Amino acid sequence: EIYTLSLPDALPISTVQKSLFIGKRIRSETKISNGKVSISSAAVDLANKHTPLSGKNVMIIGTGNMATLLAEYICGFDLNSLMVVGRSPDKVLNFCSEFEGIPLAITDLSDNLAKADIVFSATACPRVLLTADMVKTAVSANHPMTLIDIAMPADIDPTAGNMNNTIYFNIDDLKEISVNNLALRQKEVEKAEEIIEAELARLKFKLENLHVERFLSSI
Repeated sequence: EIYTLSLPDALPISTVQKSLFIGKRIRSETKISNGKVSISSAAVDLANKHTPLSGKNVMIIGTGNMATLLAEYICGFDLNSLMVVGRSPDKVLNFCSEFEGIPLAITDLSDNLAKADIVFSATACPRVLLTADMVKTAVSANHPMTLIDIAMPADIDPTAGNMNNTIYFNIDDLKEISVNNLALRQKEVEKAEEIIEAELARLKFKLENLHVERFLSSI
């Protein structure tokens, strides 16, 4: 629903302030902004919940749109390092220049996997890139690993999640989280609408009586 209100051409500064105030009220008094609803943001949120990202070595496999969104969210954390794996050297270098990553060729994946604490994979590859054997070699008792696969079809062999010291999530897990978070946000819409209606009523009353206030102040 779109709320409209006829206002004078020259709005007082208090009107702008009122709009900002309404936004702050909605954010503070409802949970409408809680929970991530995009797959990429939910992936980062979920990884951070199980393995806090700050101080960790993170690997992103892929340089497309989903991988870019992952990197944008990940940049909000104080990582130890960000490794970026891709097939195209130019795309990897461009990606790394934007997000201060360490460029790696796809052929370097196996040799560098053990350096990663958290691995996000988001490519358009039609086959598995990260096999269970590769994960088994990289994981040890002293080096657990969190694997987040948001690719379709899967980039990571799902059986890797059955190993000790691995945490594994795929896109189906993230879709469920996104849907649940969206449902929770939608429940807060009614509360937000009530706040908007109340504040608009106050604003309308103030604007309708603005000429009276100006007259009284001029006396």
